Amino acid sequence: MSIVSNQHNPISFNLPCLIIHGEKDKICSIADSRYFIENIKHKVKELYTIKEGFHEIYIDYEKDEFMNKILAWITKTKNLGRTDKRN
Repeated sequence: MSIVSNQHNPISFNLPCLIIHGEKDKICSIADSRYFIENIKHKVKELYTIKEGFHEIYIDYEKDEFMNKILAWITKTKNLGRTDKRN
């Protein structure tokens, strides 16, 4: 069963987006994460998978990879897609 519904419609999502998904996650479908990231409007988007990651990656053995990815993504994308001149 898919968790992507009208309530979570990616077409109406227009913000920068990073989805980190554990490839061994048995709770949430990686197919739903792929669908969501492929269909959001914003150009600044990425699906990052962690090969040995389960559902709660932030407390799993891969938590360092998880946190490092978030920090790197924020640093890389913090000014991309902005429409104003603020820093």
